[in-house]
This record gives sequence, C-alpha cells and structure tokens, in this order.
Amino acid sequence: MSNFLSLILIVLSVLLGLFVVKPKYAETTVLKDKKAQHEAALESLRSIEELKQNLENKLNSIAPETMEKIMTLLPESSGSVKLISDIDSIASKYGTTISNVSYNTTPDSSQSLAEGMAQSSYRSTTVSFSVETDYNKFRSILSEIETSLRIVDIRNVSITAAKDKNTYKVDAEIYWLP
Repeated sequence: MSNFLSLILIVLSVLLGLFVVKPKYAETTVLKDKKAQHEAALESLRSIEELKQNLENKLNSIAPETMEKIMTLLPESSGSVKLISDIDSIASKYGTTISNVSYNTTPDSSQSLAEGMAQSSYRSTTVSFSVETDYNKFRSILSEIETSLRIVDIRNVSITAAKDKNTYKVDAEIYWLP
C-alpha cells in the first residue's frame, strides 16, 4: 500500500507541477520581461530628460541679443506686417515709401529650404509691394533687404519706366517656422 500511496503522491506532484506551478512560473517569466521593459523605458526617459535639461541649459546660456537675431532670421510667425514696416523704414531712408502691399500665405507643407538639406517643415508667405524711386535708390533698398537678418527671397521685380522715377514692383517670399 505504501507503494501505491507513493505512486499517487508522485502523480499528484507531477499534476500539481503541470497544472499549477508551470502556469504560475510562466506568468512570473512574463512579468519579469515586462519589468525589464519598463526599467529600460524608464532609463530611456531618464536619458531623454537629461538631454532635455542639457539643451535647455544651452538655450538659456544664449545671450538675449543673439536669440533676438535667431528669431529674426527664422521667426515662429510670418511677421509680414513687421517685415513690410521694416522695408518701409528702409525705403524712407532713401526718401520714398512702399505702396500696393499684399501678401499670400502658401498652403502648409513639408518643404526644404535648399537642395541637399534634410526635409524640415516651414511655412512661407509671398509678399508684394511697389516702390517709386530712381534706379540707384532702388538698388540701395534691395541691398539693405538683402543684408538684413530676415530670410527674404526676391522672386520677381517688374519695372514701369517714367521720366523722373520708375515704379518697381517686387515679389518676395519670406519663411517662418510653424
């Protein structure tokens, strides 16, 4: 009888191992894997947070004057009104003003500022204006626009000739980050 009882206990132990312990062990293994994944994600978050903090420190270390120049170069909004005001200020230095101002925002798209650059999102606006002046003053106005910090692409210039002064219609494109 003791052999029979031993056999029953062995069979019960094997069945208990197969139906109770093995599934619990599998659950434990799955939980250990999840724990390892969560720990890896937390470590990744810590490194990202550290990188973010380093970048914020670098950003905060930039002098305000330099930051202002950067924001002028590629602002966060079109700033069409400010640009037109700046161009009018330039024109007024040469004894003239701009007129017939219009602007048109292009549809939102992912574009590249130049060939070979990584694709980056930006927006652009076409700005048109006219100025009535002589040729040398117009060249000086364009030269100042060209040397300003703001990225301005002169797309088209049309000239209407007159005796004393010509009328120059300028189409330009400006860029900003959305």
